[in-house]
Amino acid sequence: MSDRQQRHEAAVKQAIAIAARNPLPLVARSLTAAENRAAQRKEIGCLFDGGAMLLVIAPFTLLLSGDPDFAWRVAPWCLGAAPLVWAIGWLLKWRAGRGYVDPGIEIEAAADGLTIRRGQDVERLDYGALSLAVRPGAFERNPFLSVVLDLPAGPIELDNSHFRRGRTTGAAILAKVQAAGGAARPAEA
Repeated sequence: MSDRQQRHEAAVKQAIAIAARNPLPLVARSLTAAENRAAQRKEIGCLFDGGAMLLVIAPFTLLLSGDPDFAWRVAPWCLGAAPLVWAIGWLLKWRAGRGYVDPGIEIEAAADGLTIRRGQDVERLDYGALSLAVRPGAFERNPFLSVVLDLPAGPIELDNSHFRRGRTTGAAILAKVQAAGGAARPAEA
């Protein structure tokens, strides 16, 4: 069995377990502009604020390592670069999420079928008629990332980066599609 197939099966197995813990109906809705901005700021903040903090801590760690001459040579560079890294992070956080427009999609997974609302348009689908792909995560501990629904209006990826409760709702949809006799294929890379 290939590595890709093993990752796919692990993702499906975890999705079924997630679906079993969450009773229907489940609703996933696209992130608002404010929610998207907050999520992007958090991700950027972790990277740049954390990087600046590591640069500040590095000279002290080197002092404790037993080579004080090297620590004193590196300290000005680290302490000088830390504010620059923090300032770049601040600028990116300030600009995060600009241009994002909430598509206004709401997906409800109920016991009898799937309801997709896009503004005023409402579409009802049976689980047996759905085609979907499973996108596995990068880590063994968390193998299920999302599902990609193949819909007539275009594909929708149900994940937590674009939808509130997207991963959980996607897992429930996957479980219902399999219960209806459908199959889930691995997502394209």
